[in-house]
Amino acid sequence: MKKIMCLAFMMALIFGGSSVWAEGVYLQPGGVGTKITSLPYTINQPGYYYFGGNLAVSLTGNNAAITVNANNVTLDLMGFSLSNTYASSPAGYGIRMIGRTNVEIRNGTIVKFQEGIWESSTSGANHVLSNLRLNNCSDAIFLQGKNHLVKNCTASNNYFGIAINSGTISNCVACDNTNIGIRLTGAGSVLGNIAYNNTTRNFSLGTASTATNIMVNRNSASGLTPDYYKPTGSTGVVISELNAGTR
Repeated sequence: MKKIMCLAFMMALIFGGSSVWAEGVYLQPGGVGTKITSLPYTINQPGYYYFGGNLAVSLTGNNAAITVNANNVTLDLMGFSLSNTYASSPAGYGIRMIGRTNVEIRNGTIVKFQEGIWESSTSGANHVLSNLRLNNCSDAIFLQGKNHLVKNCTASNNYFGIAINSGTISNCVACDNTNIGIRLTGAGSVLGNIAYNNTTRNFSLGTASTATNIMVNRNSASGLTPDYYKPTGSTGVVISELNAGTR
């Protein structure tokens, strides 16, 4: 055991910012993370949390698989899945936050929740979502608040795809969603995304009768005419290098 731990420590030194395993203990430079092994689970302290395998739970109503009750949290799915096994329609929350700040969620798949990743408070801020796949949810990603970053994520076969109030959506794919693929209602940017075959709209930008500052660039959309929708009266939306028109 000592030899294994010493080897793990040496690997951590060699690989710098990389993370390594040692007999079920996840080692990060500067500390040891907390492994989530069962659901539902509540995060009450700042820190690094991670999955060691696929996790599933049967949820109904307003219950959550993972509740984040702390700020300054990193949750790493480690390539594994978080799923709801409830037999009927999508239900419950995959990952729920209310008024949190500086929460990062990354590297995994989230399936069949009413709300995949959810921040419901306008005081929520600075969340980072990356390298995630969300399928068969009602709302895949919904973030109120400000200064969020959603990057390298895929939302497919949901009702709503990716929706944030303020921040950046970058290099994401939204496809085959029943309503809107990608939605940004407040200030921010929509950069390098692909949205197609979303039934209502591929992109929705801004808020009706509201001045916002939104930069939209290097996106690709298909399947709707027009693909890029601005609510009536919304201003301050700058659209450049798009493959379809606006209205």
